[in-house]
Amino acid sequence: MKICWTPITGVISLCPQHLVRSKPSVLSEAAPTGPMLANLYLQGRLKLDELVSAKISLDQINDGFAAMQAGTVARSVVVF
Repeated sequence: MKICWTPITGVISLCPQHLVRSKPSVLSEAAPTGPMLANLYLQGRLKLDELVSAKISLDQINDGFAAMQAGTVARSVVVF
């Protein structure tokens, strides 16, 4: 089974039987854990801040979705 990114207007076809019957791949077994990612971030080795396009408040959520659909931001973080 392959999982990949698709445009927001794209369609993903997935057979539910593959989710149940397929064996985990090496990639999924080697995926980093939450604590591992947190430690990398705290060490400055995982640059998450650079991935955030905008910080918005909860009352700006509709504007955030509109900006994402327009392509003016890649990722917004809701701060509340």
